[in-house]
Amino acid sequence: MVEAKSAPASLQVSKSGLTELASTEAELNIPKRQTIGMLLIISTSFLGLWLAGKLWFNYHPDQVRDPKYFSLPQLAADPKNAAFEFVQRYETGDYIPAGDLSLGELHREVLGHLQQCERDMKACDDRVNYSKKEFSGSAALVSQDGDQAVVEMTHQFGAGAPKMTTLEVRRDGAVWKVLSRRAGPAPRRAGASAATGAAVPSGLVPSQTAGVPSGNTEQQAPARDSAPANSAGR
Repeated sequence: MVEAKSAPASLQVSKSGLTELASTEAELNIPKRQTIGMLLIISTSFLGLWLAGKLWFNYHPDQVRDPKYFSLPQLAADPKNAAFEFVQRYETGDYIPAGDLSLGELHREVLGHLQQCERDMKACDDRVNYSKKEFSGSAALVSQDGDQAVVEMTHQFGAGAPKMTTLEVRRDGAVWKVLSRRAGPAPRRAGASAATGAAVPSGLVPSQTAGVPSGNTEQQAPARDSAPANSAGR
């Protein structure tokens, strides 16, 4: 004879045959300690694996990518870039490369500023680091004749007013260097185009060539008045 199994403690059968639910946590005993322990083990393992992966893939020495270095021949390969690099260095107080990009009296002026900076190098370095972040500008080649060229440079610091500088640039060996600088735009010659330096067609003033595309400054000459009708029989 098979004996009937007794009902769990949480389910007690009353004399009337109805199942009575457990009234206390101790009688219910759910979840069991084993279930709670397994959940804690799984949670701890997950957090441990996550922390180990984060440390493994993110803990490394700081990798600082140094800025790319350009040599002087690369910076001053043409007059426009040479003028731009000089103005940027000169205006931000970076006088060592500015001296390498200058000639004559302007070179001596840059060396004088450099000697003043040597008295307080920290202040000059702070000025250079701050000014480089605020500097912006653009350069335009006005004219070029052999080893000499004229460049207009417009620059500003932050939201300040833009300043225009005209620079005379000269070839010095394999590089171009700035010979002189002055404030304001470059003067335009009446016999040359301001943008390309091409000769202006006879009978036209420079303003008439402003709308002509670069490299094609020729315009058709105005048609001559037709000759009198009676000249045909002569």
